[in-house]
Amino acid sequence: MDADDSPHELLRELGRGGVAIVHMARRRVDGERVAVKRLRPELARNVGIRRMFVAEARVTACVNHPNVVRVLRSGFDSKGVPWMEMEWAAGLSLQTVMDVAPLPRPLFLWVARQVLLGLEAAHCAHDAQGKPLHLVHRDVSPHNILIAQDGAVKVLDFGIAKIRDSQAETTTGAIKGKVTYMAPEQVAQEPVDRRTDLFAVGVMLYQGVTHQRFWRGAAEPEILARLLRKDLPDVGAEVDEALRAVVTRAISPTPAGRFASAAEMQRALEQAEGGLAEASDRARDLAAHLREFFGEELREQQETNVLAASGPPAPAVDAAPGKRRRAPWLAAGAVLGLTGAVLGLTDLWLGIGRFSGSPSAAPSAAAATLAPRVCRACGVGQMCGRDGSCVGALMNGCTLHIPDGAPSSDPIYLGSLFPLTGPDAEAYGRSNARGAELAVREINRYAGGIPAAAGERRPLALFSCDDHGPDAEARARFLADRVSGVVGFRSSDEALRLSRDIFLPAGVLVVSALNASPLLAQLPAGTPRRFYRTAPSATAFAEPLARIARDMLVPSVRARPAHKSLLRVVILRNGDATGVAYADAVLRAFGSVSGVEVRELGLGSDASPRAEGPAALESALATLRAAPPDIVVGLSDGLFRSIIAPLEASLRGPEVTRPLYLGATPWEEEGFASFVLRGPERRRRFYSVSWPTAHRAMASFIERYREGFGEALIPSTASPAPYDTVYLLAYLAAAAGSARPSGSALAAKIGSILPAPGATERTVGPATVLTDLNLVAGGGTVDLQGVVSRFDFDPTTGDSPVDAIVQCTRLDPSTRKVDAVDIPIAAGVPRCE
Repeated sequence: MDADDSPHELLRELGRGGVAIVHMARRRVDGERVAVKRLRPELARNVGIRRMFVAEARVTACVNHPNVVRVLRSGFDSKGVPWMEMEWAAGLSLQTVMDVAPLPRPLFLWVARQVLLGLEAAHCAHDAQGKPLHLVHRDVSPHNILIAQDGAVKVLDFGIAKIRDSQAETTTGAIKGKVTYMAPEQVAQEPVDRRTDLFAVGVMLYQGVTHQRFWRGAAEPEILARLLRKDLPDVGAEVDEALRAVVTRAISPTPAGRFASAAEMQRALEQAEGGLAEASDRARDLAAHLREFFGEELREQQETNVLAASGPPAPAVDAAPGKRRRAPWLAAGAVLGLTGAVLGLTDLWLGIGRFSGSPSAAPSAAAATLAPRVCRACGVGQMCGRDGSCVGALMNGCTLHIPDGAPSSDPIYLGSLFPLTGPDAEAYGRSNARGAELAVREINRYAGGIPAAAGERRPLALFSCDDHGPDAEARARFLADRVSGVVGFRSSDEALRLSRDIFLPAGVLVVSALNASPLLAQLPAGTPRRFYRTAPSATAFAEPLARIARDMLVPSVRARPAHKSLLRVVILRNGDATGVAYADAVLRAFGSVSGVEVRELGLGSDASPRAEGPAALESALATLRAAPPDIVVGLSDGLFRSIIAPLEASLRGPEVTRPLYLGATPWEEEGFASFVLRGPERRRRFYSVSWPTAHRAMASFIERYREGFGEALIPSTASPAPYDTVYLLAYLAAAAGSARPSGSALAAKIGSILPAPGATERTVGPATVLTDLNLVAGGGTVDLQGVVSRFDFDPTTGDSPVDAIVQCTRLDPSTRKVDAVDIPIAAGVPRCE
């Protein structure tokens, strides 16, 4: 139940996604039954998501028409979580009706006309000031059409609708809608307008009248490719001449060739129908059709007044309508359509295919047997290894992600190695491993796999392994026998050792977050380079860190009352090669600042709480206590609990006399949130540097992750590096053109996919993967400089460009959550407030 001060009594959860939860509810003031869609509470402090949710409620409320499900009102609960109240309209989706008991032609044409009337109202909707919204649904399909029990027809869910010039428009790179109803301009990511929705109605018309699939059973990758080429199926003789003219015009490859409006198409459909019955007659006949074929389900709705969970997709049906049978799985109908449809912003992009397991779940033997077919003698639970021999496909701590259903050809295998158990699993490991899995899903889903020799396409498969614990080396050897490339690792000497001793000798391409220089220096001269970073070296952040300290922190300290003439800055760093290089770069950047004394303190091999080296930590803490610095620059994770919290506990005096802290990563360690909550003014002393979270590729990754896994990433913790890297490895595999590319073959193609100077920047993702894979397979290039994470393409310097921003600590008093907010790096920027 909801809180007592809520206007609704929540009766039953109908469905949930990554952003929203929908309940059947009773309005407290009058007992009216309604549906309530609420933003997930943990996302209410995300300004961007909250803005999109509120915009959806505001926009849909502007559409007031009997053929559109209405948003009745919206608001915020006592905790600031937004909600919207929608009309309750029990019934069935048009998709369910078409699958089980197709409508006679006159009834289906009448339903189509009602849909067009609803769309016309939406397309012509105005905001409260009378300004046209230019609303486009973008996901018109039988799934989003509700046939109510009384025969009323309603268009559902404007959750992914586009408003011209709206700040709520969805993120670049995500294809919105269902591919079989998409217009070519949607797939090409070109501007859409009301005529895009009319294309979808044209496809619906064809299927509803002929009882045949418009795309004749083509797979989604083929459909996407044909849409990009504007190669559409012909409307054949199975459609009579009058209706064929309507459908043909509606599905014109270009918007200019279609009807100008839904009203115009509705009138053309009326003329094609010939004699028209009264609307009341058609509604009565439609209600009678539902009672005849779905009487039991409708009675159950009336008796229980709840929404039953949606079942699996309808079973295959024979082409002849007379042979269709009722689906035994069909439960009670839907309110506002299928549960997935009412989730709006939550889940309505092109659905991701089913994959086996999750990053922490062991794969089943059945899933493992779906792998290759090259080694025919391999037994259950085995796969064909990189050397052609049979090897086990299962290992404790590793999960195999492979497309559901037996692949038609031998997959190309990649691996990921992240902490899936232990202290780093929740904040770091799982999101990184899932990022790699998400990319594999998309590549298989939208491109059909990797182009290989002889025109074949190879599915992409991913081993996701845990690098935590004593078995990490065994898992690394397990991957080395099976994969062409591996992505992962934390920045540690242990990861360098695994790469040097296991992966590189086995010929595996290694893509890591590590600085490549220490590893490359350990390899024998002439060793082929197969080690790359997913992002610029940590030392690339040295100059931004120094700028923050020079231009923001130093002036803040000097503005304090009775400030000292000589400011003391302490750099806390790891004792490994990366830490030393990082600190050296920061020191060089500080060289021109007068009146500042800079000192570095080594913290052993690793300063995180899990590491050995307590003596180094205690020595550094004692030094800081003896002479507290004005500014602390932390070049290591895990500093708060091991160094800063004990230092703060020993300091005396007001906030204005205490150090300012600048972290090379966001302050997310356990204990930091409670530290700020006990003293909210403390947050003004904690700064960090990170990627710009407003970056188009970062924002796109966050949205895809949320929609793919039903959970949100806080922008400051989002890591698109593995996601981007899997796409890059896929491009290299396409360029290599081999059914089973080696790591050396992948590495040899890195230079070949680089573009000429001045090429247009690209993002990675489902919107371009089919085009880009075909491009590099044919010898073309792609410019990925717009991607947040990428290989360090310069083998001479090991560097690649980096953008960095300041993150100030932010406290949300309503939720008592601590997060980070971005501000630009610039001279004169005020301190964090």
